[in-house]
This record gives sequence, C-alpha cells and structure tokens, in this order.
Amino acid sequence: MAKILFVISILIAFSSSLFAQEKSGSKAVEFMSCRDSLLIKEYHNLVGPSDMDFQVLIVTNHDTGKKLGCMKIEKSNGSETFSGTIDYEEIDACIKSIDYVKTTIMTAAPKVYSEASFRTLDGVSFSAFYVEKNKRWSAGFNIVENNYRSGITLDLATLETLKNAFVVAKSKIEELLK
Repeated sequence: MAKILFVISILIAFSSSLFAQEKSGSKAVEFMSCRDSLLIKEYHNLVGPSDMDFQVLIVTNHDTGKKLGCMKIEKSNGSETFSGTIDYEEIDACIKSIDYVKTTIMTAAPKVYSEASFRTLDGVSFSAFYVEKNKRWSAGFNIVENNYRSGITLDLATLETLKNAFVVAKSKIEELLK
C-alpha cells in the first residue's frame, strides 16, 4: 500500500510539473492578468513585416486608473495563432539589438560559427546566425521562443521594417500614455 501511495504521489508531482505554465515575467502580461478589476484594452495597428500583425496595446485598469502600454504581436498559421507582448521598457533594447545585428554582425563573415539573440520577458525572440553552407547570415523573429512556426525569416529590408515598427510603437505608446 505504501508503494502504491508513493507511486501515485510521484505521478501527481510529475504531471503537475508537466502542465505548470512558466510565468512570463512581462509587466504587461502581469498587468493584464489582474483579477477583480475592469480592464479596458485599446489596440492600435502598426505596420510591420507582412506575415505578422503588430499593434500598440494600451491597457487601463478602470478601478485604479493605472495605464500600461506595450506591443502586441500575432501570427496565424491556419489553425494556430501565436501571440506575444513586448513591454514598453524593452522596446529600446529591441531597437538597439536590431541595429547592432544589422550594422555590425551581419556585415562580415565570422571565423567560427556565430549567432546573436535577444529575448523579451514574454519570450518574443530575435536571432541571427551565420549559415556556413550559404556563406551568409540569416535572421529570424519568433513570437514564441524556439518555435519556428511562430516566426518569420528576416532579410535586411525586413529587419528595417521590424525596427521601424518598434520605433513607431515606442512613440505611439508615449503619446497615448500622456
């Protein structure tokens, strides 16, 4: 009987860890998970790379009057929809990372395999890596970290479009939170 209880308790512990969701750490995600308050969400469309939807999201807690702004990004692949947020405080780092990758990293062939990556608190990620076989850099942007179905491949022109979406989002959030 003790062995059965022991096995059951291990199965319960193991299954609960399998289904436990990782907290994102994002201020926007945390703010939107607020209970016992009326949250008002305003979505403002942005222009970004064509395979994804980019928006500025302003969330207002009606009860406290507190407001928060972030970027919301979505991509649909038929039956799957991926969604991620980028906190306002992370936007500058995204812009700087894209600029650095574009102007410094992707301008020369590395001597050894190299990659660069940036990850937001909610798991939205941007990466670049050198493809030795093709002798060129490749870049990607994923809404869900390490999930290629949630992402797009970026060339230099698309990198600039992505950067511009971040620049416009930052400005729009500042304007709307005044």
